[in-house]
Amino acid sequence: MKIRKITIENFRSIKKAEIEVTDFNIFVGQNNCGKTNLFEALEFFFNGYKGNLQELKYLRDNDLEMFIEVEFCEAQDGLHKMQNERNKTTLSSKLGAADIVSFRRCSSDSKKRQMFIEGNEISSGTGFDAALNDFLPKFEYITTKQYYDSVAKYSKNTPMGVMLSNVLTTILQTNK
Repeated sequence: MKIRKITIENFRSIKKAEIEVTDFNIFVGQNNCGKTNLFEALEFFFNGYKGNLQELKYLRDNDLEMFIEVEFCEAQDGLHKMQNERNKTTLSSKLGAADIVSFRRCSSDSKKRQMFIEGNEISSGTGFDAALNDFLPKFEYITTKQYYDSVAKYSKNTPMGVMLSNVLTTILQTNK
């Protein structure tokens, strides 16, 4: 399963952005042009946010609806690779034969993500969040706001240690 498109609205400095991605992408730009905000938007999409959502909204305007939507292709392959059979059954019943699926997290209900197939919202139902977390790829974001020393160390609780642990876990799952 691969990310195909990222849509961001009203997130920090990003009023509206639609980014079509390929297998390999490089984001380059001047300081303060939105690169970090793009990755923090993805962090919000994958992991939610425990703070005040108004901090994340464009111009801190609480009247604006903020959302991040990520479209995936090769969803059937992602479904096939799921380890938990119960979660696989839950997602399979929602996905059907579709191979392209979108998920959206928005500020009006930031604890849940919505599912869309061909622009139509699919009702989530019970057990959907656990199944979705099993289905979606892992997202590791190491913020540049930390001190370099804490990023560069390799213990199990540092950002680099967590990232390497997840990379090794993925490799071991595919290559015993």
